[in-house]
Amino acid sequence: MLKANGLCLQSFSQQALFKSSPLSALKSALPNHSEVGYGILGGLTNGAGTFFMIWSTEVSTPLEHATIFPIFSPYRLSSLATSEGGSQWLYKERVNWLANGLCVLCILV
Repeated sequence: MLKANGLCLQSFSQQALFKSSPLSALKSALPNHSEVGYGILGGLTNGAGTFFMIWSTEVSTPLEHATIFPIFSPYRLSSLATSEGGSQWLYKERVNWLANGLCVLCILV
């Protein structure tokens, strides 16, 4: 079993299978290549960002703790915008950009 800082690959695989099984039961068609590609890319970037944010709190000094959130805020904002933009582009969903703008404003404040 592969372990990295307490995260277990087996647990990740089980959760991915658990979360994708209801979707595959409801949807008769298999996901297309762009859905799989964007899902993998989004999962990797989100996982990397979360790993580095958690790791930075472990290795930083108490004085540096105050600067960690402002450094990682742009990452979270770009993740939100890409997620909503991707769902609008891939699935032709109507995205409430006003609500997303409010979320961005709250994160920035």
